[in-house]
Amino acid sequence: MSIVATLSTMPVRDEGSTEEIATAIRTLDNYDVEYKINPLGTTIEASDISELFAAVQAAHQAIEADRVNTKLEIDHERNRDRDADERVATVEDALADNTTDNEEMDETTEPDEERDIVDMSGHAPEDIESEAEEDEINIKGGDYKTDEVDETEEESLSEKYDNS
Repeated sequence: MSIVATLSTMPVRDEGSTEEIATAIRTLDNYDVEYKINPLGTTIEASDISELFAAVQAAHQAIEADRVNTKLEIDHERNRDRDADERVATVEDALADNTTDNEEMDETTEPDEERDIVDMSGHAPEDIESEAEEDEINIKGGDYKTDEVDETEEESLSEKYDNS
């Protein structure tokens, strides 16, 4: 099966929706799809895109409510035939390889090794100071106020943006 989708469909209302969701999922049994329920939706696997859409439509229509919210995400690999478990296994293998790489790196890394400190703007602290001196403006990190602004004279946001 080369089509993997995530379906989430539910009524939009304040009271519980567990029974309606269960009814929608039960309709999937009438189609040539496999599914697994997860906390954020249902993963559906199909070998035919038309069958997937028919199953999703049936699940959507199975919910009896004035308003229904349905989200569908489809990954259709047309050049390979991998099911959801194989796709997950591929990522888990990569994680296992990365864990091994990290363990090897941790063994060779000096514990007191000095690292560059970078703020959220992507600049090292010394870059910020030198840029500020060149522009004669005191800008650090996310602070965009200059020395030229007197903070006591600043108007409130409502005054600043009120066009009335």
